[in-house]
Amino acid sequence: MTNKPQLVVIDDEAGITEFVCDVAEGCGYSVQSHLSFLDFERHFISAVDVIVLDLVLPDMDGVEVLRYLAEKQVGAAIILVSGYDDSVLHSAKNLAKERGLNIKGSMSKPIKIDDLETLLLSIKADEIKKKQQSKIASTSITEAELEQGIKQKEFVLYYQPKIELNNNQFSSTEALVRWKHPEKGLLPPDAFIPLAEESGLMDQLSQLILETSFKQCEQCGLEGLHPFVSVNLSANNIKSLEFPEWLLSNLLKYSLSSSDITIELTETAIMADLVNSLEILTRIRMKGFNLSIDDFGTGYSSLQQLYRIPFTEMKIDRSFVMDALQDKEARAIIEMSIILGHKLGMKIVAEGVETKESLELIRELGCDFAQGYFIARPMPYDNLLEWIPQWQEEHPL
Repeated sequence: MTNKPQLVVIDDEAGITEFVCDVAEGCGYSVQSHLSFLDFERHFISAVDVIVLDLVLPDMDGVEVLRYLAEKQVGAAIILVSGYDDSVLHSAKNLAKERGLNIKGSMSKPIKIDDLETLLLSIKADEIKKKQQSKIASTSITEAELEQGIKQKEFVLYYQPKIELNNNQFSSTEALVRWKHPEKGLLPPDAFIPLAEESGLMDQLSQLILETSFKQCEQCGLEGLHPFVSVNLSANNIKSLEFPEWLLSNLLKYSLSSSDITIELTETAIMADLVNSLEILTRIRMKGFNLSIDDFGTGYSSLQQLYRIPFTEMKIDRSFVMDALQDKEARAIIEMSIILGHKLGMKIVAEGVETKESLELIRELGCDFAQGYFIARPMPYDNLLEWIPQWQEEHPL
């Protein structure tokens, strides 16, 4: 019995299957290959971790195979491969996502070994992390336990830096919450945010997050470092008409300006209660806070939200950034989003920058700021205080 992740290749070209299998084995996978869908179906196992699927097969086309995988509720990471033009590959990828499949990437033939290795290693790391988080999330957390954790202020912030692309200088950070549970260790947001939203505890948790970020932002300024910080809010936070006043009055307890703080929201959060959201967000903006639309491009009416709400910042979703080097459609979306955002007077942040090549591409396209693992992973506050001067020393003006 092997502990290696399981990878399956479905491609009617023997040379391609052999090539992919060799690369996958070198990346630490256990591999299996099939030259037809019928062969794959005969040997189908639901426990497979990764499927590399050619869209052109002799007995069933790849789109039909995707429907089969969706009907079987296959959770494997899927990589699509095709000799078709990029637009077909792009459409197939979107269709698969709409069917709920776990699409991790797409590649045009001929496949480049470096691109395949990078993608397989990334998926392997993601799957390990997902299994760890699933194990944590499966540990039952009760509403009473969560309420007690908030009262005891067991929640801590990790900060992910952003850099300004025109000079490589540190510009600001995004505050990301973790639960430092006394018995279960450090828990990620997925382990407690859904419960907080369902139980009505999200307001209390968000207030704790905001107050902690204000305090640490002030401390950061006292250290002579840039105090700008972004904080994510959920749909629950923008239902209360009193929230803008609460936000400003609590900020004024610290030596901060509202312009130091950016409130990040996804389009989903805004659409949960559109009329109230429009009022609350407009009032927050009038009090001098910055507003950022997160995961831009993934909603059904993102352009409409840009028109309705006075955003100061647009965050381009990581899915476009990660695909842009191989996918001309993703690159075009980034390029047009940057142009649009600049026309509307917004600053543009690219999320999910994980390679030097991605960083250089978004810089070339005119993006203002970058955030992602290539720059820095989220880190505790004390580590941030060490990271900032180190980054500035390595990237002088």
